[in-house]
Amino acid sequence: MARDYAPKTLNGIATQVAKDVYKKVGNKIAKDMAHQYVSAIRNFYNDYQPRVYKRSYRSYYFADPDGVKAYTKFVKMDSDGKGFTVAMNISPSNIRVPYTSIVNGRGTASLTGLVFTNTWVYGRHGGKLPYNIIPEEKRVSKPGYGWMPLKQTGWTWIPPVTSPSPMEMMDMWFKGYATNENLNKLTSNIVSDSISRYLRRWNTRYGK
Repeated sequence: MARDYAPKTLNGIATQVAKDVYKKVGNKIAKDMAHQYVSAIRNFYNDYQPRVYKRSYRSYYFADPDGVKAYTKFVKMDSDGKGFTVAMNISPSNIRVPYTSIVNGRGTASLTGLVFTNTWVYGRHGGKLPYNIIPEEKRVSKPGYGWMPLKQTGWTWIPPVTSPSPMEMMDMWFKGYATNENLNKLTSNIVSDSISRYLRRWNTRYGK
């Protein structure tokens, strides 16, 4: 049987209420955030189908090296035990294996950062690529759709762009989600029920 814990002080009650909200509301926010991130990346991938390269789908891991299924890792209790933080660090540093160049096959942190910026920030499906820097054995017979003759670089691949970009989609979602009205809706009933439950326990055990 679970212990019917009843804090003796108001400070203790506040701490327990915070833990209730942390588990229920914090996890809910983290789950919604994780789902929205996946939705933004899926929208990016669905917007364009590559004809030459094979996708690795690593953009799903920009949010965390292990993905976002275990969304509870994005919630942390504050050190004073009276609040919590929900945070998702979307960064190229979360990619364990760097992206490799189609020109020389080398993988670098700077290239991974470029892929991240193109994908997450701008919604670009790749970067501009001059035709003449591609090794001859990897060139197509003739540049076609997506290639443009530019004055400085000659035939150059111009990447398609998804609009809004994944970052813009996430920002728009957050702007509507993190409103007082929505957060009050998420927390009000849980906080009220939790306060009432611990006050009843306190009164039963310590009241006179």
